[in-house]
Amino acid sequence: MAMIGEFKPSKAGGWEGEIRTLYLSAKVRLEPNDNRSHPNAPALRVFAGKAHVGDAWEHHSRGEVSKTYYRVSFDDPLFAAPIWASLFLDADELSAQLVWARPLKPKEPRPLEFSAEGAAGAASEVETARRIDT
Repeated sequence: MAMIGEFKPSKAGGWEGEIRTLYLSAKVRLEPNDNRSHPNAPALRVFAGKAHVGDAWEHHSRGEVSKTYYRVSFDDPLFAAPIWASLFLDADELSAQLVWARPLKPKEPRPLEFSAEGAAGAASEVETARRIDT
């Protein structure tokens, strides 16, 4: 996991800070979504300047003490795919860190193994089924 951003509460509500990677350096704002028409609508909108570049959904950690964090997605035409990260608030909620981790690769399916014996056995089963049907 890598910390790719640091944020402070903004005066207008939400968060403001900077996302920094080897490829990207951008000042962004996470503003409250005042038009939440559905319970699954994002809690925050992500802006770079005036451009809406992503969204953030509120989540709660599991455990004895539930803590609020945000799953953040942002995109750019130069990205191959949207970037997903998590915004974790400090205990005092006076700062937050945006953390990214490379997604796990899905498990590759095992290649089918064929052998002469297996193919002969399958052909034999098909022939037996044909005889039964006739």
